[in-house]
Formats: sequence, structure tokens, C-alpha cells
Amino acid sequence: MTHRGNANFATVLTLALVTELTLSLSFTASAQAQFRPPNLGIPRTTAGGASRSGTCMTEKTALTALVPTNTRTSLTTQERPTFFLYLPRTNAQLAEFTLKDTGETLKDTGEKDVFRTTIPLSNKSGLLSFQLPSTAPKLEVGKDYQWFFNVICQPSDRLRDDFITARIRRVQPDATLSTALRTASVRQRPNV
Repeated sequence: MTHRGNANFATVLTLALVTELTLSLSFTASAQAQFRPPNLGIPRTTAGGASRSGTCMTEKTALTALVPTNTRTSLTTQERPTFFLYLPRTNAQLAEFTLKDTGETLKDTGEKDVFRTTIPLSNKSGLLSFQLPSTAPKLEVGKDYQWFFNVICQPSDRLRDDFITARIRRVQPDATLSTALRTASVRQRPNV
């Protein structure tokens, strides 16, 4: 499958999963959230969202980050957010989650590890979430981060990892939004 085919398939899969999640939360069509992100500019560098080495995935569905497709950087108000992805069936036993600081002031590689951990995968597949634990540093308001989820296909050759990557920025909500989020039910929060 070509790179364009993979990108189109990942987009369709992401839309299908978001639709399924929305329906499972019993939202009506008229109550669906309309997210319009602020213009945050373009990152210094970009990269493909996944690498398909074919070494340990046992289905053709792509490993997919579940993030907004209309912006390069996801936004969060949480100091330790939850990250979502679709994990296809795999033979791999471990994955690695990495959060990097992509701040403008970093001189060497342009990024440094903020947090890194391994995650057991024993027969896991489907929608997967990972919350940044209390042992990880809090995300700083206004700072850009990049996260990676690497499926470790061959521990002796990490270049064969299947991986996804996405960007995230913590923002400080204004007083009106903070009040609305505090008083909204779980089902109302996406619309707020």
C-alpha cells in the first residue's frame, strides 16, 4: 500500500473510531462538538504519523493516533492528559510511550525526553488509552510536546518498531470556560 493509501486509510479509520465513540456516548447529531482550534502555526519539522515495517502487526489496519485531524497540535487543559490510539493486533509483547519537550530553546536535537515508560501489550488490541502518571512531570502551559507510541517488534533492533507520533500543547482555559467545564456533566464536556 502506498504512503498516500496508508494516510487515507488512517484518516478513514480515525473518523470511524471517532464516530463510534460519539455514538457510544449517546450524542445526537445536533449536539456534536464543533472544535475550532486556534492557529498555532506550523512546527519546525514534520514527520509521518506511522511506520509500517510489517514485522509484528498481524492485521493490515494501521497503528493510529486518535487526535484531531484539522490541526498539527492537539490542545489540552490537563497537566497529565490521557492519550488515545488504535492498536491493531500484534505479536509484540511491549510498547514504549515517550513524551518529548520540543521547545524552541533546545539546541542539540531540538527535543529532550520528559517521560518514557514501557507498556505490556499481552494480547491487547483496539482502542487503547494511556494517562500520563503522577510520576511524570506536569505539562507546562503554552509549551509544545511530542509524544510517541512505539510497538517494540524486535527488542534487539528498535529501528523495526512500528510507531505513531503526535504533538500536544497544554493551554490555560479562561474563567468562562473553566466554570463551564466544572459545571458540565461528562457527556456535556466535549460540547463545552
